[in-house]
Amino acid sequence: MDDKLKSVEAALQSGDFDHAARILPSLAIKGDPHAQFLLATLFSKGRGVELDSQKAFVWFTHAATLGHTRAQSALGLIYLEGIGTGIDEQEAVKWLYAAAAQGDMHAVFNLAGTYSDGNSVIEPDVQHAVDLWLEVAQNDKSDAVLIEMAQYNLGYVYYNGDGIEQDLKQAIHWFRRAAETGYAEAQYKLGYIYCNGIGIRQNLKKAEHWLRTAAAQGHMNAQDLLAIIQPSGKPLPVAETWQQLRSQNQAAAETGDAEAQFKLGLVYANCNELFDQQQAAIWYARACEQGHKQAQFNLGFMLAEGQGVPKDTRSGAALWKAAAMQGLAAAQYNLGVMYADGRGCSPDQMQAVKWWQKAAGQGHAEAQFCLGHNYASGKGIARDPLHAVALWKAAAEQGHAASQTWLGHCYYSGLVVERNMHEALRWYRRAAAKGYHEAKSRLAEIYSSPEAGQGNRELALAWAQEAAR
Repeated sequence: MDDKLKSVEAALQSGDFDHAARILPSLAIKGDPHAQFLLATLFSKGRGVELDSQKAFVWFTHAATLGHTRAQSALGLIYLEGIGTGIDEQEAVKWLYAAAAQGDMHAVFNLAGTYSDGNSVIEPDVQHAVDLWLEVAQNDKSDAVLIEMAQYNLGYVYYNGDGIEQDLKQAIHWFRRAAETGYAEAQYKLGYIYCNGIGIRQNLKKAEHWLRTAAAQGHMNAQDLLAIIQPSGKPLPVAETWQQLRSQNQAAAETGDAEAQFKLGLVYANCNELFDQQQAAIWYARACEQGHKQAQFNLGFMLAEGQGVPKDTRSGAALWKAAAMQGLAAAQYNLGVMYADGRGCSPDQMQAVKWWQKAAGQGHAEAQFCLGHNYASGKGIARDPLHAVALWKAAAEQGHAASQTWLGHCYYSGLVVERNMHEALRWYRRAAAKGYHEAKSRLAEIYSSPEAGQGNRELALAWAQEAAR
């Protein structure tokens, strides 16, 4: 590998996207396919450069034509979704097959989705989709996130029996596999199954475990169902690891170690028997004094919400700003929200955009979603609906259900991108699979409407029932 390309790889590993963006253009122009792929990736995500889907498309095309597998996979997805170019399902399938033939599991995964839904080139074939998802799920060289998504999709199709014989035993098996690796939607599904005794004996203890695990990741449906089955709101059961974490860090924290102080704060904020928000705040504050950015973020949240300390949104915002200036994406996002809402500071949409851009540049899905809305409406920045769609796509690919729903709206309406009912349904289904109510309602409306060309009373009723849950 060229020394310059090695320095780019090192910069990307460390998050120095500006350095990578300075070096890559000259290498890409000289015809290095990997440099072309990396440059396209920067343009597609807005890292180190202004987000530009059309430039991303051009460089992915150059790299793919030279045989770069990951570029072929990315180009297939671009043609499938029409971001940066028009939708061309024939080209999409061509490039996905080219990448899949070279063992690219992202291409295999996306081909599976294409076979599951069908399009103008491929007839729906859920069994073939299952075979492809199995290939991804059982390939230990696959990306970990891709594996858990494939496992979840296997669980989903076996659970619903849509296009394949329903098999609840297989559904539970694959939901459990995905849940054990931390996939929140699978954890929720598993909790729901145990709660209702679907294909398995009802077990509220296991239901609570999986729902709490999903709820801890912010899964709203899991939080709601948890409140129903355990209205007392008891904290999580004590895990030995919390006790061990306290013993391992107590001495170091007392002698001034910032990381140990932060970990003690975590213990007091999360452990059942040791739960003490005031102690958590004390230890977070000690770590904050030494500039620990995660402690600044956590204490900022406690101050903003009045948890364990008197509510003080202004001080919370100041701590989030300190963490944001150190590059913590979650703090940058929260700071953007505070400027947008005027909490703890004067409302300032330009400042909100500034901080969301920083967080979005690090791949923060919520920031990409919010920034997309500002580009769509022209709040705090020049209106650019295409840029908004690109940001929603970036967030949607990370599993952000609201962004998936808005992409569905875009494809359904055809106001910003070319109208495509297939893509609209695909994104609505992905959001609905995560329990997103608006997506379920839209699916119910679409399937009940003959004017939309999707009239199907059974599916309309099924999605209406899902939306009513």
